[in-house]
Amino acid sequence: MLLLVFIFIMCLYGAIRLPYKNKRADDGRLVSVNDLKYLKVFLYTLSYILLMFIFGIGRSLSANFLYLNGLERIFNFLFWILFSFLWPLMVLSIILTIIIYLDDKRLKKAMMRGVPFR
Repeated sequence: MLLLVFIFIMCLYGAIRLPYKNKRADDGRLVSVNDLKYLKVFLYTLSYILLMFIFGIGRSLSANFLYLNGLERIFNFLFWILFSFLWPLMVLSIILTIIIYLDDKRLKKAMMRGVPFR
């Protein structure tokens, strides 16, 4: 459980710290396309799945080893709330990744032609 919490914190920290925007020069021109955007989307999705998994394990541990029914109900409620949003999150992250990929492909093609972007 502690390992899962540590991995969750590291994934969330990495997702927050990674840059999303493309690199620009001082005058505002686009210099290069940032490819770490895809990793950022993946880490946010992985963090969500890990958090759901942590609540699921917490639900199981509290139901089997603790005599407090309230704690098991809280973990159960949080697990099912996160589980209900899992599939829309997956579809949204795939659509977002495809949109980012198509936009980056368009920007790279324009940069190869020498078109300045502001």
